[in-house]
Amino acid sequence: MSTLILWKDRQINKIKRDIDRLFDLSWCDLGADFLLCEVSGGFSVNITETENAIIIQAKLEDVDPESLDVSVTDDILIIKGEKKKETVENSDYYRRIKKNFSTFSRTVKLPCRIVVEDIEATYENGVLKIILRKWVPETLHRIKIRVR
Repeated sequence: MSTLILWKDRQINKIKRDIDRLFDLSWCDLGADFLLCEVSGGFSVNITETENAIIIQAKLEDVDPESLDVSVTDDILIIKGEKKKETVENSDYYRRIKKNFSTFSRTVKLPCRIVVEDIEATYENGVLKIILRKWVPETLHRIKIRVR
């Protein structure tokens, strides 16, 4: 007699997500800021996961905090903004004003679902810190089956 076994692919899906996150890391996340991040206009992002939250820290220098836009869905975080930098060089014969302007966008796949209504974001000393509370599924309710 054959037996049916319920297939639970949660562990395989978790391994797949972990491997995808590993390969989705950019050079910026691996600490190679000097190679690609400055050239491409990117920025490094540190993701820390605790038991109840995900903490994201993004190093954003020369960014006007008013231009920052953070949007989030269940498991995707998007950070957008504008960088403006002006340098003035004075000499006896000339004055040079150099203005740089660029926009940036970064999409981060989160390791789990989060509570969209409970997010904290602060910008201080060139670092954007976002705290996302993890979504916890409701408790499992058992239903008693009556046999007739």
